[in-house]
Amino acid sequence: MGTIPDLTLIDCEQYAIARIPRNWRLPESALQTRAWFDYRPMHPVQRTLHFAKSYNATGKDFVKRYVDIDMAEAVNPVKNLNVFESMDALVFWCARQKLDKFGLPYVFALSEASLWAARMGFRYYPRPNQFLTEEFLVDTLARWQERVRGAVVLPTHPHFLAANFAAQPDQKAFQAWLAEMVRRHPDKLRFLATLIRRGFVLRDEAPNTYGALLYREALSIANSSQ
Repeated sequence: MGTIPDLTLIDCEQYAIARIPRNWRLPESALQTRAWFDYRPMHPVQRTLHFAKSYNATGKDFVKRYVDIDMAEAVNPVKNLNVFESMDALVFWCARQKLDKFGLPYVFALSEASLWAARMGFRYYPRPNQFLTEEFLVDTLARWQERVRGAVVLPTHPHFLAANFAAQPDQKAFQAWLAEMVRRHPDKLRFLATLIRRGFVLRDEAPNTYGALLYREALSIANSSQ
């Protein structure tokens, strides 16, 4: 089934130009500002490969859960994980773009697709074009937003840690998003304390961003729990 290659920026550009029509490459600059934060530091080719790998793993899990546990090991919904060396390059590129447009993490959306396919009685994991409809995406976005409001959901890429902050556009966007999440959170104090403890808060700017009193109390809680 192949493996995901370790690509340079030049490799990514060459794959994109060779395998993806220009009209499907044009939206990428806008999508980079809308994709879930973990994917924003990636080239679109890398994001597509990451999506294909997640799709394959979720498809295997679907077969294990809903079809036949013994069959799952031999099932590979993606025949070649380097989809740019297959006929599926554009299929996965376009599917990934739809998720980036809505800012959805791939694994979350694919897990929602598993639930959808199970309800529909599928005996195989559906192809992206079978479930990535506008209705599915809107419903999945609503569930994702509900999850974000009810739990601490943060990117795992170290690019977004405060220690690595270099005032890059995606880092600034993440900090603005954090401030909005704190503003909306029902327990602002403890949520901000969690963000401090996990290393996401820019401490020099925090008193102005979150308010001096809230930040001071959250910092105290964060320090006491370390």
